[in-house]
Amino acid sequence: MSKDIFNKIILDKFGNYVAQKAIAAADDQDRKILIDLLKLTIPELKNKYFGEKLISKIQFLYPNFF
Repeated sequence: MSKDIFNKIILDKFGNYVAQKAIAAADDQDRKILIDLLKLTIPELKNKYFGEKLISKIQFLYPNFF
């Protein structure tokens, strides 16, 4: 998945929910890839309510990835 596609998904409030569920359901290798893509979009996410919620949830669940 490219950064652009992932960025479009997580910047949509429904897509953001799907991304959260995908990260939770992914195996370790795929989860690392998704979180690495998420790291690239943090500046855009900080401007959205649901983006901040996603970042804090990921930081809580996977503190070693940030």
